[in-house]
Parts: sequence; structure tokens; C-alpha cells
Amino acid sequence: MKLEKRSRSYALGLGYGAGIFLVISGLWAAVGIAAIGLGGANWLYLIGIFFVILGLVFAIYNYLQRVRRLPEDTLSEEIQADYQRANMRLGIATAIEAISVAVGAVILAAALDRPEWIGPYVAVVVGLHLIAVAPIYGTQNDYWLAGGIVLVTLIAIFVYPKVYPGWNALIGFTTMILLWLSVLGRIGLGSRVVRVIQSDS
Repeated sequence: MKLEKRSRSYALGLGYGAGIFLVISGLWAAVGIAAIGLGGANWLYLIGIFFVILGLVFAIYNYLQRVRRLPEDTLSEEIQADYQRANMRLGIATAIEAISVAVGAVILAAALDRPEWIGPYVAVVVGLHLIAVAPIYGTQNDYWLAGGIVLVTLIAIFVYPKVYPGWNALIGFTTMILLWLSVLGRIGLGSRVVRVIQSDS
């Protein structure tokens, strides 16, 4: 399956993906904030994170507005079917990820009484999820993102002092930043696609 990468649909998919990654980055930011608390000057981190996320929201919105002004696609039935299959595979992979996170978190917290391992476990699941979905839309940067998340998790476990919730701060904030970079990467790739479509029009 090979998607048409010079299409409005592909550009929209990149924008929606950037939005999803931004939401996930907010969740990881919450993990980091919860780990360090808001005592002292830590609340400044929260303010900084808020303004970065707000800026990325505006960037995604402006990008999607540019894409929506493009002419509608005239894709063949075969390519349209490829997009439908891609969306189905993405939905299945995301559902598997959500179930894995939920079941694993319950087992770690309730059955094994090891809640400190939830953060590293979720990070590894997210990394594996990105590796699984990267080929769907051909976004090769997701491999780097997945590798970065898994690497940071391993560093947190084996190098960083094993103090809960200390390693969750490292994992949470680093994963948040990696996701921000991925958002910018998707917007950058999508902007190039938009320029190509405009030049071909």
C-alpha cells in the first residue's frame, strides 16, 4: 500500500496527526508535572509548557486552514481504498495501544503493586505503537521519535536514580519535547506537500 503523498488528503492526515501528538504531549507534560509537583518555582514550568502548547495549537490551526483552501482531491478509487485501509489499520493499532496501556497499568498498580513502573511501561508501549504506525502514512520521522522515547525510558531505568517519581519526570518531560518536535516535523512536511500541490495547480 502506497499513499499519494501529493494530495490534500495526505496533507490533512499530517495535520490531524500533529494535533493528536500535541494532545499526547500534554498528557506526558502532566506526568512530568505530577512527578515534580508545583512547589517552589516549579509552577513556571507549567506556564512555559502552556504557552508552547498554545503556540503549537495556533501553528496546527493555521496549517490546516492552508490545507483546506487547496482544491479537492481527484484520486483514483484504488488510492481512496488505500486511504480507507490506512485509517482502519491506524484505528486498530491505536485500539491495541489503548488496551495494552490500560491492562498493563492495572496489572502493575493492583496486581503487582508496582505503580512506579507505569510511566516506563506506557512509554515503551507508545514507542512500539509509533513503530507500528509509521509505515501506514510513510512518516519516517516516527521511527526516530519511537527510538528516542524508548532510549530515554531505558536511560531513566538503568542510569537515572531509581527514585519514584523521579524517573517519571525525566520520561514525561523528554517525551513531551520529542512529541513537540514531531508536531513541528509533521507541519514542516505538510507545508512542503502544500507548496507542491499549489505549484502543480
